[in-house]
Amino acid sequence: MSDSNPYESPQNEANAVSTGADRVITEKMILYLKSAAPWTRFLGIIGFIGCGFMAAGAIGTLVGLNITPIPGMENTAISSVMFIYLLGVGALFFFPSLFKFRFGKKVQSYLKTDDPQDLEEAFRYNKSLWKFTGILYIIALGLFVLSLLIMLITGIAALAML
Repeated sequence: MSDSNPYESPQNEANAVSTGADRVITEKMILYLKSAAPWTRFLGIIGFIGCGFMAAGAIGTLVGLNITPIPGMENTAISSVMFIYLLGVGALFFFPSLFKFRFGKKVQSYLKTDDPQDLEEAFRYNKSLWKFTGILYIIALGLFVLSLLIMLITGIAALAML
């Protein structure tokens, strides 16, 4: 043994992660990237189309509820709330679609040029996609817990009034 730590767990050469410029991208990795890139671009484009429909629906709701009033309701308030809601949901869907599209585009660029900078950017977009998705899940879980607490408090208050 050389100067290595005798208490350190043994390293398997096949599973060791190298650092620097000697990293290897296998043919199987290239095949996986090649098959994933068109799908991520497709899903990004479908997401953009969905965002466009959300924006069109928001504008349609704003215009439609103000043209055809509902008796006994304040249409301006309803249409404004629906407009803001639909635009907000569309904006939330826009960013994951953008990250998916850019990931697929950069992977395809890497496959054509073999430029490691393109692959690095592709993985940066992939990281951003999952980070954004994770933050949305955390927010959704928080809102879910908050709504459960509000329902519980409301239920207890309603029982107390009986």
